[in-house]
Amino acid sequence: MISVQAVFEGDATVLDDEQGHFPAGADPHDAVMEAEAASHDGDALAFLRKDGGAPARQPPSCRLYSPWSVGLAVFLGTLASGAMVLAVNYWRLRRRLAAAMALVVGTLATAGLGALAVVATSTVIGLTFRLALGLMGHLFLTAAAGVVADTLQGKAVRRHLLAGGKMASAGGTVLIACALMAVAVPLVWQVDRCTRQPFDALQRGREAETGGDLTEAASQYSRAVALRPRLREAYWRRGAVHLRQRDDEAALADFDRAVQLSPEDPRGYLERARAMLMLRAFGEAADDLTRVTELAPEDQDAFYLRAEAYAQLKKFSEAIEDCTTAIRIREHPRSYELRSRCYQSLGEWAKARADRKAAEALRRKEWSP
Repeated sequence: MISVQAVFEGDATVLDDEQGHFPAGADPHDAVMEAEAASHDGDALAFLRKDGGAPARQPPSCRLYSPWSVGLAVFLGTLASGAMVLAVNYWRLRRRLAAAMALVVGTLATAGLGALAVVATSTVIGLTFRLALGLMGHLFLTAAAGVVADTLQGKAVRRHLLAGGKMASAGGTVLIACALMAVAVPLVWQVDRCTRQPFDALQRGREAETGGDLTEAASQYSRAVALRPRLREAYWRRGAVHLRQRDDEAALADFDRAVQLSPEDPRGYLERARAMLMLRAFGEAADDLTRVTELAPEDQDAFYLRAEAYAQLKKFSEAIEDCTTAIRIREHPRSYELRSRCYQSLGEWAKARADRKAAEALRRKEWSP
């Protein structure tokens, strides 16, 4: 057999079968010409394969996605979409652990950024600003994903191209992004339903209540409760609206639920006590107000309302003590007036007159320009 190297060096010698070869007796000159022609075609060893020589290295059969396909997937979907494209590349490069890690990190990053977006946009006023902020953030993530993908896989992709490998089409990227978005959109809608929408309804209810539209306020609070059944603020706010509408039974039911959901929140007890007073359940009202004074010792309303309950129960001494505490926290004519009535019931006329005068002085002060 004649060595290929020997042909190029002009010295035809017989070598063993481990080297490139062609049949002995062939014209070396023709072999050189054939080798040069093959090299121009990008396959310098093609002529060897025709004569039974060693086959050339085959290009990789798999198709890889370019780093910027990851950015495209993020732009069309989420970080999880880009992570999926990255994971497909790792899988085809037989790096199974890296593929799994890409999926996990992409999913966690998507969930974390989604939660951050919900919190951030909940505090931003104005839909236009929200949309602009979201678009800028999305474009930044798209560019960042492309850079990260190039850092992680750029060298591997370039080696793949040098070895004759081919790149996957952008259609695969689009399909991956669309498939993940088909899963993500219902999930995001459900999360939004449980987080943002109840608080939006709560805000609309407060605005309606402030504007005096009690029917709309109750409707919005009911919507908040339907979307998030454990939203205690919606219950006690709706209960307060029912009180103003003179629907005491409905108010009491809402306050019971608010207290059940948050036994350490004094507002539920306070509003339930108001409903109890209107239903003339003075003993139960006093019990709830006692709980409020334990949870919020400086709540002036709690002491005044408990004094009202005690006065109805003919416990005038306790009522006077609560009125005195309410006056200490914040002077108000009603506290002096109630204490004056209690003094009258006990026959202490001088103290009753003094409290009446104090109440009149405070009212004149409030009315003066």
